[in-house]
Amino acid sequence: MECVTNDVLGASAPCRPAAISARLFLSSIALAALTACNGSADSPGSSATPLAGSAAPTAAETPADERFRNIGLRINEVLAGDLSTERSHGGKHTPWIELYNSSEKQISLQGFSLTRRGVENKSWEFPDVDISSGEYLRIWDDNHVKTGHSALQTDFSFLRSQTLSLVHRDHSILDRVSDIAFPDHQSWGRYPDGSDSSRFYDTPSPGRTNPDSADRFSLNCDYLTLSAGSSVTLQTTPDTEVSWHSNNELVQVSAQGMITTQTSGAAGESEPAIISATDSTGNSRQCQVTVANWNSNLSTLTVLGHPNSDFLLNYADGGIYFTVPGELHKAEDGFENAKRVGNFPPTPSSPVMLKTPYGYFASSGKSIYSSQDFQHWTNELAMSHINLQHGFASYFDQASLSNYLYAGEYSVEADKQHAVYRGRSTGSNTNWESVLHWGPEQQFYQDNSQLDTIRHVHAVVTDPYTGHVYVATGDVDQHSRLYFSDDNGEHFKLLAMGSQKYRSLSIWFTGKYVYWNMDSERADQHVYRLPRSVYKREGSWPALTPELASGTTTVGVRYLVSATQGSTFPAAAGNYFYETQARPLSAAERVYPIEDPQYDYSESVADLTHASQWYHLWVKDQNGEDVLLMSTSAEGTEPDLRDHNSRVFGFKERPDGSVDVQELLNMPSRTPGLPNRFTQLIPSLQDGDGYIYFRGRETAHRTYKTRLTWVNAD
Repeated sequence: MECVTNDVLGASAPCRPAAISARLFLSSIALAALTACNGSADSPGSSATPLAGSAAPTAAETPADERFRNIGLRINEVLAGDLSTERSHGGKHTPWIELYNSSEKQISLQGFSLTRRGVENKSWEFPDVDISSGEYLRIWDDNHVKTGHSALQTDFSFLRSQTLSLVHRDHSILDRVSDIAFPDHQSWGRYPDGSDSSRFYDTPSPGRTNPDSADRFSLNCDYLTLSAGSSVTLQTTPDTEVSWHSNNELVQVSAQGMITTQTSGAAGESEPAIISATDSTGNSRQCQVTVANWNSNLSTLTVLGHPNSDFLLNYADGGIYFTVPGELHKAEDGFENAKRVGNFPPTPSSPVMLKTPYGYFASSGKSIYSSQDFQHWTNELAMSHINLQHGFASYFDQASLSNYLYAGEYSVEADKQHAVYRGRSTGSNTNWESVLHWGPEQQFYQDNSQLDTIRHVHAVVTDPYTGHVYVATGDVDQHSRLYFSDDNGEHFKLLAMGSQKYRSLSIWFTGKYVYWNMDSERADQHVYRLPRSVYKREGSWPALTPELASGTTTVGVRYLVSATQGSTFPAAAGNYFYETQARPLSAAERVYPIEDPQYDYSESVADLTHASQWYHLWVKDQNGEDVLLMSTSAEGTEPDLRDHNSRVFGFKERPDGSVDVQELLNMPSRTPGLPNRFTQLIPSLQDGDGYIYFRGRETAHRTYKTRLTWVNAD
């Protein structure tokens, strides 16, 4: 093999190949992984740097590599997660790596580059800068917002890297970091500086000498969900001889680090099992394990970066529309290029922007706006309250060439009324009217018989297959309802009410089914659906909870009393009872049957009892197949709350109608140890390159750029 010449120091350095297994789990959410080696199978002329605790090769074993390494330029420290001693824009943490020059000469970095291999391969060339003898040089990734002209910043993210390499333009590799996993609340660094051994640091030391640390190995997990009946083997990095221990007898760990359990929820509901690994010096690392009844550790939602944005709006016209306060921007190429394209109305709450055949419409604050050019926005409708992410929808009717817009009001003001508005446009202007309205929640608490009241509107969505409109309201059982309209909002029918089962923030559609989730921390959380075959057979959706005014009640059924003279039922109007005897029904003595199998033809798709289920987004996986993403918050109550993390689930409907449901991501709050019940990733959009973007709520970052890799469950 030929020698390569380093024209920076003028040293000739022959190299030899070595095959290195690169294994990396690097995520800003729960796992981070990097590797420390000086070569790989795909890079001629390099050999492995020994990991911490392993013996360094002798000069006789790798003489060429040792001479090459003696130029003294190393990747000295890496912060790949969320914790940093310095904060970037908005108080958020930014990943970085640090170079160290241990030689006695100044080195020019012109002609050098940093390369990343992983989910995506990237390369960034250094500008014409020097690193002096004994100097430390920090390079930020593309999530950093510069505060000065001197800061070096790559044009790619360090997140989810498989390897990070320091490469010269002649393709020689000076240093490479791979196969060292560590939590995102620590940095990894060489100790002593520039050496082959390494440590892990709770307090990173950029620009300073790396101190000694007791943390000489890491586990490849912080937070882990384990499907009941499955097993996962934990690994230390570097490979270290440790003893394993579980604090829960139902979650077992073997001498090899394999975790097994047969019981869902065995971790003690909101207290996950703690798996510990301890080395001979007493250094110990831990992993929190939550046992669940759903599939996990199959498919992955990989975090690739944190683009700088305020609110994500929509993917349209070949780009991502997002806001910077008062401005509308459009990003292309996976958020690598962005430019201002216009103005945007004030955003006191999360805005939603829709593209229609008759222009753009935006819901922001308590108003609906329209624009044709993004320069001028017309206030179309002034509402009394805001609406939520799934509270603003549109549908274009090809038959009449009419575009319909629907907006539902949301607030927590008990003394205020709430409504659903419809706007109809045929091209020139939009005519708005209230099509559903309810009395204030307070009226119900003053008189339980006042059932025509709600707390607020959760969702207003349109079925892309039929144009039908669906409305979901909440929050107590009496106010949790599903409505639908099959005539463009002219008339609405009550589909279901009276149970947390119908308290929903998301309703979505496939060709065969209508699905909804449960925004409830008070009951077991399921996802349900209705088969369209019922609608086709009946010509409409039969009510799941019809108001009964004839016949008799059924023993064992729970009823909500809608009207009574006060002597027939053991409960007053607006209250519930479980039937113990058959009672006559009439126009004056009416009830709603709650989850009565005689009327309730819904199907449970998944039992995801954990925490409140929030918003959804349809995306394509790596094979171009449809997957529904749904987020959950950390909002829940004992004994249903398994831990204090939020999650993202994926749903893929199979051709036979069954649904593959998997946990894709496990998210702690931005304040570990101080759980926040509203921590969640809100799925916002997918761009033309397949990247999926989330808005973070009570998370370490505002925006998350991800990539989905789906593996079908057996």
